[in-house]
Amino acid sequence: MRIVWRGGRGALTVTLDALTSIVSTVPRFSCCSDSIWPTCWLIAKCVGTTKYFRRMRRHWSGSARGRYFRGDSCPACVGDQPRSSRLETQIFDLLNFVLGGGEQDLKLPSDGRMHLDMRFRTAGGDTIGLEYDGAYWHAGNEAADQRKAHRVVADGIADLVVRIREDPLAALSPYDIVIRHKESAPTVVNATLLHLVHMAVVDAQTADRISAILVASSTAPSIESITCDECWLLDGSIRHAEYEYRWNEIKRRRRAARRPAGKTVHRASQRHQGFDKD
Repeated sequence: MRIVWRGGRGALTVTLDALTSIVSTVPRFSCCSDSIWPTCWLIAKCVGTTKYFRRMRRHWSGSARGRYFRGDSCPACVGDQPRSSRLETQIFDLLNFVLGGGEQDLKLPSDGRMHLDMRFRTAGGDTIGLEYDGAYWHAGNEAADQRKAHRVVADGIADLVVRIREDPLAALSPYDIVIRHKESAPTVVNATLLHLVHMAVVDAQTADRISAILVASSTAPSIESITCDECWLLDGSIRHAEYEYRWNEIKRRRRAARRPAGKTVHRASQRHQGFDKD
């Protein structure tokens, strides 16, 4: 017996024996009822050609950056529960320890479909909204991300929206932070806190607390993990590092960014050809 599932982009045919063997290996989540359990798993697991199916498979895999990550929930049953990834939750916990007054996954009054990833109320009364933009999800969505930031401020949810953008995404405003792909949560938080102080987003009391915590951290960041030059110099100032050394590292990074790809190989090739002619 064959079962054919038809979607908008084609059909998927599986035998009943294969379907039974697949479903029998699925972990039973507490959120799934008897009627939805096989269905929601098949939607998440069956790999199609569309980006939708690839995303659903990503959800189910339990990736640290995959949305709808829950230990006891599946994508079909999550409903209105918070949509934070595991990485975002780790970032939120660390930032909340430093900034305080943190809230997660706030619905926008003007559009209930939109959620602000994080919001923090500092000791000085400032309300800072933070969004984590993963490269997989936000590629090509710059206009939508900017509209969401404007809506957050217009709704009074936050005074300012700071976006943490994963490389190769570009910053959408001077307040945004660009981090390397697959960076760890502590490194992301380190870069974020430095940028908040650098852009004078937080009050003096909070800035002093951030400086004290960064100095007390066991591991100093590398220049590769701090993409903002001013933040790299600020980190050196906080740690009493030599200014000239840090500035030379910035100049080396700028020269490397300007160097065309394959330039060194081209020159070597020219030297080799000249040697043959002689």
